Amino acid sequence: IEKTLHGLIPLVRYYHISSDDFLDKIYPLKKLLPKDLTKDLVEFYIAPNRKPNIVEIQSTRIPKHICDYDSILIKKHHFAVFASWIDKKNNLHYYVNIPYNFNLLYRASRDGNTPAAFHAKCDNKGPTIVIVKISNSKKIVGGYNPLKWNSSNKVESTKDSYIYLFTDGTDTKSAKVSYSNGDQNSIRNLAAYGPGFGGGTDLLCWSNGSWLRNSALSYPKIDSIPEKFFNVDDYEVYQVIKK
Repeated sequence: IEKTLHGLIPLVRYYHISSDDFLDKIYPLKKLLPKDLTKDLVEFYIAPNRKPNIVEIQSTRIPKHICDYDSILIKKHHFAVFASWIDKKNNLHYYVNIPYNFNLLYRASRDGNTPAAFHAKCDNKGPTIVIVKISNSKKIVGGYNPLKWNSSNKVESTKDSYIYLFTDGTDTKSAKVSYSNGDQNSIRNLAAYGPGFGGGTDLLCWSNGSWLRNSALSYPKIDSIPEKFFNVDDYEVYQVIKK
């Protein structure tokens, strides 16, 4: 039966099924479904007060943008959280129809963990989200730049950028976000460094590939981001495109 259902799983419009049908017809087959899908559906049906903002899905297939990303650091749920934060909504406001595409521009382990490699791949590409896996921990940290990276050695002001932390990178409920206060150092474009957020070096990729969190100046402090220099396993940068 598993082989028979395997090709049909992507065709089911799960979020259009009544709770009774889900309980009677879908849940008994939970061992045949992907674990993350089962978890999503259970949360969707048993927690009505936390239901995401669902809009009609035109295709009978689950849209590609909610089930296939290139990241080796995070899952699709994280991108839903990033999109919600971009529009300054709660964490899971966008859960099914994410209104942004996320295109992988750069991965340090693939493209070279150097400022030059980062700028070659990411400069002048518009808004981006940076995703960083901290070494020897489950933590994921990073930031959103609503402007664009460049090598001008200048700073820019915006109130729409943010930095964030998942204290447990496997659990989106562990997310914390901090928006820029709008000061002139919200985004730091430094040719000799990687992505930079904040005038207090709130979060910065150093010239040697390590990361630095010095003080909270442009973004309210997020506890549990390591102080001073810290090493990372890898980091990725995604171009964010409004659909």
